Amino acid sequence: MPISQQPSNTHPTFHSHIHHFPKRNRVAQWTIGIWLLMACFCSAAYAAELEAFGQLPGVKSFSISPDGQRYTWIANQEGEEPVLMVYDAIHKTLIGGLRLAGDAKARYVYFATNDFIILSASDTLHIRGYLGRLEYSGAYAYHIPSKEIHQLFDKTKGLYPAQSGLGNIIGINTEQSYAYMPAYGDSSPPTKNLYRVNLKSGRGKLIARGRTDTLDWFVTDSGEILAREDFDGDGEEHSFYSYLNGRPEKVFSYQSKLPNISVQAVSADERGLLFIYDDDSSSSVQQLSLVDGTISAPLFESSDKEIARIITDNNRKLLAIKYSGLLPDYEFAKEGMTKTFNSILASFPASSVDLIETDAGAKKMLIQVGGNYLPDAYLIYDSEANRLNYITRGYPTLEEKDLGEVIGFRYTARDGLKIPAVLTWPVNSSNAQGRKNQPLIVLPHGGPASYDRVQFDWLSQYLANLGYVVLQPNFRGSTGFGAEFRNAGIGRWGREMQDDVTDGVNYLIERGIADKDRVCIAGASYGGYSALIGGAFTPDLYRCVISINGVTNIRKEISNDLINSGHDEILTNHWETEFGEGKEAKQNMDAVSPIYFADQFRAPTLIIYSKDDTVVQPSQSIDMHKALSKANKNSTLFALKGEDHWLSTGETRTETLQLMTQFLTEYNPVTTTDKIGAK
Repeated sequence: MPISQQPSNTHPTFHSHIHHFPKRNRVAQWTIGIWLLMACFCSAAYAAELEAFGQLPGVKSFSISPDGQRYTWIANQEGEEPVLMVYDAIHKTLIGGLRLAGDAKARYVYFATNDFIILSASDTLHIRGYLGRLEYSGAYAYHIPSKEIHQLFDKTKGLYPAQSGLGNIIGINTEQSYAYMPAYGDSSPPTKNLYRVNLKSGRGKLIARGRTDTLDWFVTDSGEILAREDFDGDGEEHSFYSYLNGRPEKVFSYQSKLPNISVQAVSADERGLLFIYDDDSSSSVQQLSLVDGTISAPLFESSDKEIARIITDNNRKLLAIKYSGLLPDYEFAKEGMTKTFNSILASFPASSVDLIETDAGAKKMLIQVGGNYLPDAYLIYDSEANRLNYITRGYPTLEEKDLGEVIGFRYTARDGLKIPAVLTWPVNSSNAQGRKNQPLIVLPHGGPASYDRVQFDWLSQYLANLGYVVLQPNFRGSTGFGAEFRNAGIGRWGREMQDDVTDGVNYLIERGIADKDRVCIAGASYGGYSALIGGAFTPDLYRCVISINGVTNIRKEISNDLINSGHDEILTNHWETEFGEGKEAKQNMDAVSPIYFADQFRAPTLIIYSKDDTVVQPSQSIDMHKALSKANKNSTLFALKGEDHWLSTGETRTETLQLMTQFLTEYNPVTTTDKIGAK
């Protein structure tokens, strides 16, 4: 029986305010699971249309159990509510399923133990004690044998009401089914404490009090407190406290306006912390001793690649090091695994291979492949059988023929800096004619502390499917390419950072790839800002401009962020580092804010914003549209109802693609000649 025909009162519902799921009919859960299992694990013959790119991945977030015998994932069906799926990989049967109804958005799932699954979700809410709206996140524990689910921190007393999330788990005691979770206590001022939360009931118990400037906690596999990390923004001190002797003892600290080391793991012997440290010459992983505060020599180090993160198990024990770049690679802690994984990478030389997790013995590795193969395919490598098994893929309705080829390359900026970039060719443009004099969409990424790489990107691939060449430039200030490259962007919003985008466009024009008269710039968040500042500062370069949730008035946006965060010290120090202080900061911000340069626009502009955006104020887009209209410029404004900053729903992603298609068709169309040349 199709899902839509089943009585609504037979399924657990996902409440809009992220309360626990009430227990309902388990037979109905089973029926849902079987129906969706077939839909998600089988390829469908389907023409690539707008909805195929706009819909959410059919499989979103996939995980394997510690014993490697179970799978779980979030299944999305167009027009239906998402479903949590649980599958027995040994007997090839579904053993659980849960409808996730309501306003809250399911974000990801993973196994805490063989029997407990953690589900993370969020909703846009206004909470008492918080000045604005926030994206409130929570975590839930689903018990496979009983089919019961509980919200973690449910009925826990003494929690501060105005905190953006209660879903961060730093450790799991698998024997006693406890999760260890930081949260702000309801004190004055609130302190970031550590709680032990029962996975069976969801109730939390305070086990240690932190400080107002506590950043993180660390525990052992058995749940003993190991360390605490603090950062005092006023005193500009980053400190670490050891609990090896049962009480907090400061073992290491240094002076800095912002934290410049990133602690991500606990050492195997549980007597140290592993952190990433980047300087202008290298990126390394080092160990901080919790015994005497000494720092080890680099355990892993690279002079030409940046360490993206330390991949760990649920208790933050090192599994592997991930190196960033246009294509990622890895180095493992366990002897022999690096060589094995390199052979997997060699099987997909033109795509990104992401290690998601391993089972407890690292005998099975879950990986995700995206780029020039099936979009976001999930595979499991079985080391005992020496076999790579295909499981499913995120976008089952998209085939390789629907996707444009993705390549990574570098071009030289006007000051000589090498800029890494990603290019997506129009679909079927394999011949020389199909790669000459094409309409171009330049798509700067958000962040700006982020980066684009060779992978599946739903927006870029949709534009390539329409027939556009798509350029994603990693302008200076992007992460992923070393500290020197990242630091080169400090204070350069709208200046050299934007020059890098401009130089990428000119690079493609000079080589005959892009038609100089048919270039459009589009982007979301910082990318939306870059699109708008491009329309203002290089008005002759772009035929049209598209901004999605873009920043337009930097000073107003930062002021709002600081007020809503209670003038968070780290956030304050970050923006002072970026733009300066006092009158100087105001001048620097206004000098590169698109809203003050509306009269310089020539290109038609499409501005799209999300009504529930908690990252960039909706007023940023509304005010920009008003400024352009007042200057008698061609500006169109659209609001996405019920959407957040990240375009988290398939309906509004599809709506965004529809709006962009209509706009591009009018102002930067793909011609019949382009399509003929691409065949």
